[in-house]
Amino acid sequence: MINKNSIIHQDAQVSSTAQIGPYVVIGPNVKIGANVTVHSHVNISGDTSIDDGCKIFPFASIGNDPQDLKYKGEAFVDNKKMADAQWSATIVDRK
Repeated sequence: MINKNSIIHQDAQVSSTAQIGPYVVIGPNVKIGANVTVHSHVNISGDTSIDDGCKIFPFASIGNDPQDLKYKGEAFVDNKKMADAQWSATIVDRK
């Protein structure tokens, strides 16, 4: 169900089983999977995919540029590779 007070771009792909709350804005190139719940006042933009069964809570902003003032428009890295790199960098030999 998509709330009548939400704005969904015509090029966004939203599963028929997704629950979209009021005042949600979903831009183009966004894919919302099955059984996803997006609560009120959420903004989703950019080249963003939300996997099946996820819940997004009020006032979240996903896929937008970060608020960090040091951000200069550089490309984001793959989250999986970033997580692996951070994990391997934090392993400490405690012997």
